[in-house]
Parts: sequence; structure tokens; C-alpha cells
Amino acid sequence: MRAGVVGGLGMGEGCAPEARVVVGRAVGDGGSGDRFRRGVRAGAQARAHTRAARFDDVPSATTAIRALLVELGGNPPAAAAMRQAARELISDPDAGALLVAEVEGELAGVLAASWQLALHCAGRYALIQDLWVDPARRGEGVGGELIASLCRLARELGLARVEVGLPRPDYPALAATSAFYEANGFTALGVRMRRGLG
Repeated sequence: MRAGVVGGLGMGEGCAPEARVVVGRAVGDGGSGDRFRRGVRAGAQARAHTRAARFDDVPSATTAIRALLVELGGNPPAAAAMRQAARELISDPDAGALLVAEVEGELAGVLAASWQLALHCAGRYALIQDLWVDPARRGEGVGGELIASLCRLARELGLARVEVGLPRPDYPALAATSAFYEANGFTALGVRMRRGLG
């Protein structure tokens, strides 16, 4: 991936009918639309293997997501709390999914998604919470492979769509992030806001 990705887009034909994107946090393959097709730089294609994360993936996956949060200008939670959340996501398939991508046996990407239940789609949908691709592998299609794997899983579970949030408007790579998601079938939806309760 070339840029951090979070917020305002929805998943269209690339994943499910009536898919939408909403603001969240993710980093995906990105770049100018003419150089990228489905987030893949011309001439660059990694042979990524995607799979459900295992417990032994937790340390590297959470380290990657911490790097994503820093890249996006955020303040990551405590490492131990992130590892516990990752273990819970792996343990509870009703909560969501934690996927990893490997290239030549090395971690190349991580996608965390939660399953949501909402009236606006009259059922359950997947929400991409985090999407990270190793900076050395960005533009090689790793992020697109993770999204494709999530979409297959969401379809198998009968989910209505996939949504994702984009970074804040002042994020330097916002245009590339948006282009990445659009290249992967998402359509613009709007901005999401949040309020902490702590």
C-alpha cells in the first residue's frame, strides 16, 4: 500500500451490492488512478497469501497496527491491550475477523474487521477497522488481496456489505487512500465522527 486509508468510502461492485465506505482507519495500496488498477502499481504484483490470523500472529499483527496508527497521526493503545483485543477477535468469529497477508513467508499486511448490525442496511455488515500493508510492499496488490479475502468471508456469512472509514481530511495521503478503496470497489459515502466515553 502507498498510503494510509481510513473513512468515507463504501464497498460497491467489488464486494457486495449496495456496499458503502465510511470513515475509519486503514492504510492501503494507493496512488494516482492512472498508475493503479485495484491498488496495484503497473508491473508490481506480490504473490500474497492471505489467511485468518492465528494466535502466533498476534505480536506481529498488533505491532503492524500500532505502526499504522502512528502513521495516521494517532496515539496507539497499550500494546498489551491491543494483543488482548487481537486474541479476542481471533477467538470469537461472531465478532469479526483478523486476516494476515504473507509474501515469501513474511508478514506483508494485516486487516481487522468487525461485524456490525444496523438498521441502515437491514442486517449485518463488515466494517474494516484497520488495514496495514508493509511500506516495502505497498502498490503490489497486498491490500487488495486482503480486501478480496474479507469480501469472500463476508459473502459466506451472508453480510450485506463492507464499509471502511478514511483518515482525517488533513491526512497527507488521503487522496491516494481514497483512490485505493475506489479501485477496490468502494464508493464515497460520508464522514464518520466519534465520541470517547473514557
